[in-house]
This record gives sequence, C-alpha cells and structure tokens, in this order.
Amino acid sequence: MQHRLEWAKKHQDWTVEEWRKVVFSDETKINVWGSDGCKYYWKRPSDPLQPHHLEFTVKHGAGKLMMWGCITSEGPGYACQIYDGNMNADVYQHILDTTLRDTMEYYNFNWSNIYFQHDNDPKHKAKSTIAWLDNHQVRYISDWPAQSPDWICERFTVHILYINI
Repeated sequence: MQHRLEWAKKHQDWTVEEWRKVVFSDETKINVWGSDGCKYYWKRPSDPLQPHHLEFTVKHGAGKLMMWGCITSEGPGYACQIYDGNMNADVYQHILDTTLRDTMEYYNFNWSNIYFQHDNDPKHKAKSTIAWLDNHQVRYISDWPAQSPDWICERFTVHILYINI
C-alpha cells in the first residue's frame, strides 16, 4: 500500500497530456463456463436436485481463454489470445512486436512519444523484454506498483471484445 501511495505522489504532477500518452496493458483470464470460484447451494436432503444446483465443467484447463490487450487515450487497442494459456518473455515480446505495434500504427503513435504501462510480472521485467523496449525506444513505466488494482476499463474492453468474437 505504501509503495502505491509513493508512486501516486511521484506522478501527481503529471499533466493531462502526459497521462494521455500512457498505453495501459494487461493480461486476463476469461472463464468461458462461469466462475472458477466455489459455489454453494442449500437444499434439504429430501429435496430433489435442481438444474441450478449443477455446474457444467470442462477438464484439463479447457473453458478458459487468456487474452492480452491494451487501451489508449484514443480508444481500445488490439487484443490477442494467448493460445497455450501461458506466456513467457518470448511470447510477450512477440505480442509487443505484433499486437502492440498494430495498435501503435492504427493510432499513428510514435514509440518514443508514449509511456507504456505493464505490471511487474517477471516476463515484463526480463532482461530480453527490457532490451526489446529499449531497442524500440519505448518509454515504459518501470515502477508500476505490484498488486495494483486492475484497470476496469481495460478488463471491460477485453471482455466486450471476447463477447463479440
């Protein structure tokens, strides 16, 4: 909590124009078949089992979709599916080189004129990822606080894209 407060104080003097240059990004898991949390139903032992007491399940990780997406001040960026459900630094750099690049081109953004936000996941902080960002002259927010609340607008955008696929 303290780190988030320090981060907010450090950036409190940013202008609207500076914030408009931030491209926010994140990965998310979308459950196709409902929640992956526990659900409980109460019934008397003598009551018959009802359809709403049952939940359809799919084994071996099926039924979920991993997505990466970004959002800019100009609108939503492109999103992509992470097909095997796992992302390492190489996969992440490929996403930056394709999906993020497509977003940049769509909005006519220059790499050196944006601030790229991603969290402090190990694949984002990998030496090869930092080298990729540096080679493309991308200014990135390197001190994004861990466990920061998700950007609701970004998750909403990815969810809407998923619904419309």
